[in-house]
Amino acid sequence: MDEFDELFTLNHLVNKENIEIKSIHLLSDKDTFTLAVRWFECGDIHFKMFKNQGIYNMKTFCDFLLKYDHNWYDLVINWIEKPSMPLRLDPNQL
Repeated sequence: MDEFDELFTLNHLVNKENIEIKSIHLLSDKDTFTLAVRWFECGDIHFKMFKNQGIYNMKTFCDFLLKYDHNWYDLVINWIEKPSMPLRLDPNQL
């Protein structure tokens, strides 16, 4: 499993094509979020943790999810509306 470097941003992820998201982990801390995503692309599994994401970046990610898979979108939006505890989303929950 690859872990991308600091230069790989959330915008890079949402602009990728032909990926399959395997899991999403969410954590909130006051006005910022930590988002970790594991995805499958071209036969490889990748992982990246995006720390200190503001609401604008989370909106960008949610816009991507809305196009990618409405079920993932609903789960993330419901969590963002009232974040309390860390959340792990995987295909078994869909």
